[in-house]
Amino acid sequence: MGIMVYTIYLEEMVGLFNRVVVFFNFVQRVYLPKTFDPNKCVANKVIDFGTALMLVAFTVLILFTSSVMIIFPRLPFLIGSIIPEKYFILPVRLIVTPIQIYISVSVHITTLLLGISIYYYLCMITPIVTQELRMDQKKYKTLDRLRTPETLIKVYRSLQLLNISATYSCGPFIVPQQFIFSKFIVYCNYMLIVYSQQMSWATICLLGFWAFTFSLYWTTLLSFGGYLYVHCRRVLLSWKYHTWNCSSDTKLMSKFRRSCTPITLQFGTTFIIKSLTVLKFIRGLTVGTFRALMISGRR
Repeated sequence: MGIMVYTIYLEEMVGLFNRVVVFFNFVQRVYLPKTFDPNKCVANKVIDFGTALMLVAFTVLILFTSSVMIIFPRLPFLIGSIIPEKYFILPVRLIVTPIQIYISVSVHITTLLLGISIYYYLCMITPIVTQELRMDQKKYKTLDRLRTPETLIKVYRSLQLLNISATYSCGPFIVPQQFIFSKFIVYCNYMLIVYSQQMSWATICLLGFWAFTFSLYWTTLLSFGGYLYVHCRRVLLSWKYHTWNCSSDTKLMSKFRRSCTPITLQFGTTFIIKSLTVLKFIRGLTVGTFRALMISGRR
């Protein structure tokens, strides 16, 4: 089911990556020196490391979750727990267990694909936005002609169009995942705190693994989005206080700067990832867990 939902936006995601690759090939060809070696670029290494880490983490998570569902198909939060034990015979078990594993794998793969998509996009645009477009840096990897008013306008508008395409493709998934992760992690924390003595070791390990993995995964993506938002604001401020070559350039960049907004991940005006979004997410997990404990009357 999760994979089917994700394929609805698969064409848009492929088109987004094609546009990102075409844009940065253009930047590399026109604004980078000929001595530039992509294999030594830090951004490429970060992309490779982060992608490999997410693949390994989610592979381990999928294998571990599937193994627990095979060995313990009647854990309290699984479909098998709804069926009375006397009816949970071998034929029923052979039907229910694959369904549970299929749903689990679909959710994990959908989350992984979305995470890799957002991570790849952010790692591609972050270096040029946070370093090369700022006017108060001491060292640049790109040529100086990138930082002329005409070129800055063209490049920043291109990045804004790429960001619109990215938010159109990823935005519909960001809001539901923000809601689902926050509620699900609070549920895992509550179960581990209140019912840990009544649960088996498999249940405790699975809930703890889910809570830790999804918390780390979503916190990392929100941190990347907040980092991009903060540095985009600094880019616009650097244009404001930079001394341009002539008064016409100053007026041009002043008008253009007022028409710009920081580049960040968002879904319309409903959800915008800013510098404090990750802190609000962590605060929501903490407050939600304690509120659940207080409501239940078991502290």
